[in-house]
Amino acid sequence: MTGDSIKTKIVKRVLELCEPLKTQLKFRKIERKRTFFLLEAVKPALHLIFGPETMIGEDNRGYTMEFPLTFKIIVDDARDPYAVADDAQAWLQEQIESDLQLSQLANSIVYEGDNPYTDEELKPDGGILVIYIVQYRRERAKPGVSY
Repeated sequence: MTGDSIKTKIVKRVLELCEPLKTQLKFRKIERKRTFFLLEAVKPALHLIFGPETMIGEDNRGYTMEFPLTFKIIVDDARDPYAVADDAQAWLQEQIESDLQLSQLANSIVYEGDNPYTDEELKPDGGILVIYIVQYRRERAKPGVSY
């Protein structure tokens, strides 16, 4: 194996960027998940969902690839769960949108918006989904090399 793919490098960097949430905003769990629908017993928590990757362009050197990245912020503060979620959202936006290493791995990281939610069965649990679209280029037959 020749090394990590560009997507793997992006995933690792995003996970690294989220680690300070544990100390700065007292998040108890940060994990990569495959679906939005999983519940979390430990709160506040952050689930990172890296969506399916698709090719959106091709040239003689390689491919332009794209995938959605969603942060599911899960809180249970009975007083104001959305204030906690809003603070975490702002913190994430600052980290993701200003990180030089991440911007060198990806061609673009575009903020697509957010979606607040409440878990109807576990009220007052709820939170917010923060959604990005990540785009990068990789050389043909070299998934770890961007151009």
